[in-house]
Amino acid sequence: MYGRAAVALLLCLTASAAGALVLDQRPTGYLGGRQPLDLARVPHPPAPGSSADRADRRGYAASLSGVDGPAWRAALTQLYPSQPAAMGPQIACILGRPVTAANAPTLFALLGKLTSDATIPVEAVKQRDKRPRPFDGVANPRACDPRISSQALSYSWPSGHAVIGVLWGRALAAIAPARAGSATGWGQAIGDNRIACRVHYASDVAAGQALGSQLYPLIAADPGFQRDLARARSEVDRMAGQATGCG
Repeated sequence: MYGRAAVALLLCLTASAAGALVLDQRPTGYLGGRQPLDLARVPHPPAPGSSADRADRRGYAASLSGVDGPAWRAALTQLYPSQPAAMGPQIACILGRPVTAANAPTLFALLGKLTSDATIPVEAVKQRDKRPRPFDGVANPRACDPRISSQALSYSWPSGHAVIGVLWGRALAAIAPARAGSATGWGQAIGDNRIACRVHYASDVAAGQALGSQLYPLIAADPGFQRDLARARSEVDRMAGQATGCG
């Protein structure tokens, strides 16, 4: 979907990014730092040795054959959703307009706030379950995310990227309803690509996508989100020209 120039730019940006979310650099989300979910209703990961756990491990082993493949390369351009501007070319291609953090500040601020809102419940569940990453203790731990060598990635369940992808996809679909299918599909791929990146089990991603689907209506009901959504839609609607560099 994205041209070579856009991918090269994204790789450069993500390679220089700061890595995991830094708490004091995140914007305040629409939920104001609240934990909106009843964690008792959020499922636990598959029990070690269960059939679901074994299926996860088989999937992880099979993902080695996809190293350097299309989904792996796509995941390289989506390493840091804490920095929406780094994914700006992809967002422009999804919306079909030449949006950037400079000419659509409300849109990119909205995505940053969604990331903040996602991080609070995600980290709560990660700390509750403490599921190790799939690469922990394996003979070939190769992954597309460079943070595995620095121990900067937190626990595996659920995938934070998957949660953020659902939130971003749903929001972009609301901003540009004519492109809703592309927007939600792209958002889902942000999570799915973490499997190809070899940093999550498939069930981690499915859990994150389910959590994102629970979280979005709670955020969407917030008046501040509704105001920002309307402003972001106006930014996109009045923008002339088409996005470039989209394959």
